[in-house]
Amino acid sequence: MKSTVRCTARPLRRVGHIDAIVSCGDLPFYYLEYLAGVLNAPTYFVFGNHGF
Repeated sequence: MKSTVRCTARPLRRVGHIDAIVSCGDLPFYYLEYLAGVLNAPTYFVFGNHGF
């Protein structure tokens, strides 16, 4: 549990304010959800073509 809290607090301090997250490709949804939650930014994505 301690490592999770440490991992979620660190990225925002390292990068500063993020206006939006844009993903174009085959990133897993759990990873995009993690980024959106940690960085507190709206997330926009399009599906990649590898799943078809």
